[in-house]
Amino acid sequence: MSSAAHSELPLSGLSLPELDLEKQKMSARKRGRGSGRLSPLQDDILLSLKERPKSLGDLRTRIDARDTSVLHAIKELESEKLVRRDTVSHSYSLTSIGSVYAVMLDQLLMASSVLSEMEDFWLRHDISGIPEHLLTGISALDRATVARAIPSELDAIYTRYLDLLKGSTRVDGVSPVFHPDFVAAMADILGKGAQLRVIITKEVLDRVREEVRLKDLARYVKRIILNRSLQVYVRDALKVGLTVTDKFLSLGLFTLDGAYDASVDVMSNQPRALEWGEMLFEYYRTTSQRIRFSSIF
Repeated sequence: MSSAAHSELPLSGLSLPELDLEKQKMSARKRGRGSGRLSPLQDDILLSLKERPKSLGDLRTRIDARDTSVLHAIKELESEKLVRRDTVSHSYSLTSIGSVYAVMLDQLLMASSVLSEMEDFWLRHDISGIPEHLLTGISALDRATVARAIPSELDAIYTRYLDLLKGSTRVDGVSPVFHPDFVAAMADILGKGAQLRVIITKEVLDRVREEVRLKDLARYVKRIILNRSLQVYVRDALKVGLTVTDKFLSLGLFTLDGAYDASVDVMSNQPRALEWGEMLFEYYRTTSQRIRFSSIF
C-alpha cells in the first residue's frame, strides 16, 4: 500500500474507545443475524445446504415445501448473504457466513434436544458448577442417557459406575463428596495400571486419610511413584461430580437445595461427550492445587 494513502501512526497515539456496556447487551436481532430473523423454513434450507449444494428441486423435495415458498425463502437468505446461487449449475450453496450460521444452528438444535429430553434432570439440579463456555457446548451430550436409581437401590448408580471403570486405562475424576468405596475404587484403578487424576475437597481428603489402610496401597506405591500414575488435586467449592475415562463420561450435580444427588447421573460413551467431559475436568484442574503423594497419607 502507498504510504501517501495510509500514513503510519505510533502505537502511543492510538486509543480504544470506552465500551458501552448497554450496547453490548442489546438483542441479537439488533446486533446482526439471529435465529429470530429467520423462519423455520429458512433454518431448514440452511441445514439442508450444510450437507451439500442443492438445486431448487432438491431443496423442495428434501424440505417438502412448495417451489414458491422455498424460492422466496432463498431470496431472503441471499439478501442476508447466507446463501449464493451458482449461475452455471443453478444450484444453491452456503456462503462462508452461511456455513458458520448453519453450524451454530445445528449446535443450537442439538442443545435444545439435550435440554428437552433431559428436562427433569436440568430443572432439578444446580448447573452453576458448569462454566458458561461449556454450557454453550452442551450439545455434546445429545446422545447421553440419564441413569436414575430407584429409592430402594440408591447404590445402583455407584455400582454401575464401578462396573464401567473396569478396563479404563485413563480416569479423571472430580469428587465433591466421599463415598465408602472411594479408596477401594482408587486402589483397584491403580492396581490395573490405569492413570488416575482426581480432584477432591479438603473434607474428602481428610476422610480418605481416616479410611485408607496403607497396607491396601503398599503394593502399588512403587508403581505409582515410577509411573506417576496418581495425581491428586484439592479445590474448594466443587459443584459437580465427574468421571471421564477413555471409555465413558459420568456427570452428577447437586440439587437446588444444595445436597449432592447420588441417585442420578448423566452418562455417555460418545466421543464428543468425552471431549466435553475432559474440558470440564481441565476447568477444575487448572484452578486446583496439586498435592504431593507423600502428603496424602
